[in-house]
Amino acid sequence: MSSESMEEREARALRERAEQQVQDRRKSVAEVNDADAHRLIHELQVHEIELAMQNEELRASRAEIELLRTRYTELFDFAPTGYLTLTREGTITDANLKAGSLLHTNRASLMRQS
Repeated sequence: MSSESMEEREARALRERAEQQVQDRRKSVAEVNDADAHRLIHELQVHEIELAMQNEELRASRAEIELLRTRYTELFDFAPTGYLTLTREGTITDANLKAGSLLHTNRASLMRQS
């Protein structure tokens, strides 16, 4: 089993796609003059910093979402009242622990029931 995390695999796949696009767009080295090279290097440095900042914001957002999801799950699961989430047709899509207890069954068996 690989010790590479999903994030690492996604980052590697993104890098590979970017590398492929660079190959597809590559100009001939002879067509690039010094001014173009300096401008391109500057643009790349700015984009690198922008991407790093966006990545940090995404990581912070993801951590916040995970925390909120955990809080919601705890509130839902351990509420003193039974809760069922239903589709418009009345099919159960989710139930908390109290709902299972009140209906004398485990909540997994409630799923997809009317």
